[in-house]
Amino acid sequence: MAELKRFAIVSFGPYRFMGKTVYAPPGSGEIFGALWGDSAEIFSQLDALSEYATQESHNVAYMNWDSRKNLLGYTVGRFMKAGAPVRLRRSGDSRPACGRSLG
Repeated sequence: MAELKRFAIVSFGPYRFMGKTVYAPPGSGEIFGALWGDSAEIFSQLDALSEYATQESHNVAYMNWDSRKNLLGYTVGRFMKAGAPVRLRRSGDSRPACGRSLG
């Protein structure tokens, strides 16, 4: 078993999480996997917004639940600066400053 050697809460944000989102019923993993598999174009578009890049440069898959429609949202993207413009055919979700785990 792996041993946790370090754990800390560090400052995080504010950011705008930007990328492409699909919504589907729970159990639709193949749809989500296909979006990640086809993510090169998404990250290429985000790379073109270098003036809005942050130190959080990891490519991320972010999931959320739409309780009104009972659908699971899956967004492939990156954390960008809070003021980054959300352009056509891209989604953006603002995130206030908070803490996150680092381990």
